[in-house]
Amino acid sequence: MKNRHPYIIAWFLILCISACSERNGTDTSDRAAAFLDSAQTLSGQSQHAQAVSILDSAMAYSNGNDTLMAYIYAEKANNLMTIGRMEEALPLAKQALSLGEKLNDNEILINQYSTTGIIYRRTNIPDSALMAYRKGIDIARKVDAKDYVANLYNNIAVMFVEQDRYKEGTEYAALATKWAREAKDSIELFSALATKSAAMLRMKRYKESAEAISSEFKNILALGYVPLTLKTASPMLRSLVELGKTAEAQTFMQQIQPALQAADPTSNGAIGILEIQAALLHSQGDYRKELALLNRLDTLTKQNGGIPRERILVSQADCLGKLGDTSAALRLMNKAYALTDSLKNSGMSRQMTEFTVKYKTQEKELMIAQLAAERANQQSLITILILALVLLAAGILFALYRRHIARKENELALQRRFIEGLESERARLARELHDGVCNDLLGVQLALDSGQSNAAQLVRHIMTDVRQISHELMPPRFTMENVAQILSDYMENIPLPDCKVDFRCTPAKDDEQWDTVNTAVSFDIYRIIQELTGNIVRHAKPSFINVTIEKNDGQIHLTVENDGAEGGSDGQGIGLQSMAVRVKSLNGEISHADMGNGRYRVEVEL
Repeated sequence: MKNRHPYIIAWFLILCISACSERNGTDTSDRAAAFLDSAQTLSGQSQHAQAVSILDSAMAYSNGNDTLMAYIYAEKANNLMTIGRMEEALPLAKQALSLGEKLNDNEILINQYSTTGIIYRRTNIPDSALMAYRKGIDIARKVDAKDYVANLYNNIAVMFVEQDRYKEGTEYAALATKWAREAKDSIELFSALATKSAAMLRMKRYKESAEAISSEFKNILALGYVPLTLKTASPMLRSLVELGKTAEAQTFMQQIQPALQAADPTSNGAIGILEIQAALLHSQGDYRKELALLNRLDTLTKQNGGIPRERILVSQADCLGKLGDTSAALRLMNKAYALTDSLKNSGMSRQMTEFTVKYKTQEKELMIAQLAAERANQQSLITILILALVLLAAGILFALYRRHIARKENELALQRRFIEGLESERARLARELHDGVCNDLLGVQLALDSGQSNAAQLVRHIMTDVRQISHELMPPRFTMENVAQILSDYMENIPLPDCKVDFRCTPAKDDEQWDTVNTAVSFDIYRIIQELTGNIVRHAKPSFINVTIEKNDGQIHLTVENDGAEGGSDGQGIGLQSMAVRVKSLNGEISHADMGNGRYRVEVEL
């Protein structure tokens, strides 16, 4: 049953506008514009017959306004064409084109060249159709209207597919797809896919035909555009029926029911879906219902001049044959063949071939001109890019050179400090040996010469001093024990009898985790602790020294804390500078903190 609500709303709107106009003296052009807007709304809802009625009122109020009349003619031609009233649509489209040329309105021209092309195609005047499409494409490309270019190429593709020229049809469908993607126009993109699907269907490549649409059908339904829904569903459903997937076809058929109910029953899309319903009935063997539906379709095709009647006649003949009425079937089949032969003899194939040759020649000429212009632009661009790259390369090389020099200077400074640290350490060891061990040996000599009994004690003292110096030079058993064990042994031998020395490690020193610390890192950790504690011994008078070392998730944390007046801990001494270099080489950080009351803490994070 037809939906009459749009009729009621439209006529109510007409009455309201007319009443307001009489009361307020509104200009008639405003009324015509309002009617045009209402008609466009109805057209968008697929209520084309109602839209045509509204446009008749708009024409009566246009008052000779050329721009308004051009859009009214164009809108009415589009609606009449959609519902198959081709003979009425064509004069209006020509009037719209005439006004479009007068007004130099490219949108009207492109739109109506597309409309006239479709009308000529559906009324079997291919040469005029192709000429209209060509003119539309030329204007659309000139103004960069990519969506219209896609639309026109797709119309040409449809024409070739209908004439069983599948190679050219798919080529133009591919062109339509390319331009639709560039325009980011989903409607034109899916329309081109529908044309491709129709070509696959006619070539009996049913699987490809169905898959071309089914993969995108959710997106198509989401657009909510009735003509597109029906257009894309038609080849997909036909292919599913041919593949014997009637259950899947029925599922998709249910999904498109809202669109089918909203569509004008005489429109191409609605008639196409009714044909598929007839095919489903045929596959189920329900020939009487199929024949009734085909008879209805035959009536609709007489109203819609754009639907090939011979296709319906062939289906009717097949159905009558299944029902046993062979004489009626033969009569309808002969009628269908007569219509088909008249089309083939119309010279359409020759004209389409000529168009293709001309089109490809023009395309090549245009491409050559574009390539020449692009080549000139590219030469200029290449020159600019080369200069820019040269300047960029020079800048990068200069920056790298500066960075290299700065890094080398930094490395030299670190090496200088390290060497100074080594020299200072050598000087200190020389003093230790000269002032300590040498003097103690002299004492032993004197004791032996004078026969004193404390010579053995002096020797033990010398041994302790030598062991301490040896520890400072290189920890004993370093390749045999881990860093925690070495540090524990070192702390036990610090020469401060009046100082409480506490060493703690986490985990315990015998834990296997300490074995994972490599020798080089262990040596640096030992030297850092040695430098810190040695600094305390030399410059402070501590009552306690607390040393902790913790290992956790690859991190090593050192803490050295003492009391007494600290000195030489401002980070400026050679030893502390050498220690800072070691910490930095391990990607660590060192911090000093005065805890008050003579207490001092150093923390190292490695």
